[in-house]
Amino acid sequence: MMRLLIPGLGLLLAACANEDAPSGDVGSTEGLAEETASLPDTDIYLAELSVEGLAPAISNLRSVVSGPGYANQPNFLADGAFLFTQEGASGKTDLWRFDVADGVAIRITDSTERSEYSPKPAPDGGISYIQESPDGQMTRVHRDGEAVIEFAPLGYYEWLDNGQKLAVFYRSEVAELHLVDVATGDNKMVIAGVGRTLQASPDSTTLYFT
Repeated sequence: MMRLLIPGLGLLLAACANEDAPSGDVGSTEGLAEETASLPDTDIYLAELSVEGLAPAISNLRSVVSGPGYANQPNFLADGAFLFTQEGASGKTDLWRFDVADGVAIRITDSTERSEYSPKPAPDGGISYIQESPDGQMTRVHRDGEAVIEFAPLGYYEWLDNGQKLAVFYRSEVAELHLVDVATGDNKMVIAGVGRTLQASPDSTTLYFT
């Protein structure tokens, strides 16, 4: 059974979603273009993590991807490399892979007309990510170049139930958390006013969010 947890509140949301929301391109996208038009200058740092007792400790902090421009959303792969998003000369963002062992960054996508971001490993192999439409108004989860679901516009996502479901940050005027069935496209709105942090447990049965 899949569980949804709000960290810090100890609230378990299980089988308590609201009425089904309609599928497809629904809801307000007000402010969407403004949000994606101006990206901050950010860098990506790498550090070593150790745990002494119950206290985590960070050491050997170093910059591995630096600007100018936007570099963000690192996501580790099983082999120790990580995926990340970086702004190109066109102002759009592309997907990259950074090999920690040799310190080499390799570009995965090279789009000049629309952005890709939020890369992560897909449950059945390959890479999933958010890709915007050419006009920049709609964003959907993609996997290896193909849209996974038609529900849009989305901002963040997490795979659940071994890839059978997607938890998505729905970009309405008041952001909502939705659960989408990948096979059928059916979705349920879980809660409104959700934050931008979504994290699945290692077995993909529990979702943590703010």
